[in-house]
Amino acid sequence: MSATAPCTNHLVECELCAPEQNQQRPVFWSYNLSAHHACEHGSHATPPEALVGALERELVKKVGSGKGLTKDQKNRLKDYVSAAKAAATLA
Repeated sequence: MSATAPCTNHLVECELCAPEQNQQRPVFWSYNLSAHHACEHGSHATPPEALVGALERELVKKVGSGKGLTKDQKNRLKDYVSAAKAAATLA
């Protein structure tokens, strides 16, 4: 995640779907995984990969509109990325 590219949309394999003929499970963009999960696996909890945080939604909309991020948004993004890196090193 960065100020110019705050989108973390990525391909995610659905762990709940049965493998298809090629022996792989279906793959969805993480932003679409929540909708797939609701339609196909509604009795299961939504996987964390399908959850998009409020900060990411806000920043993607702002960058997508062609407007730059405000200083406050950049600082919040910096704090978020720092916290994510710290959490990754602890895991």
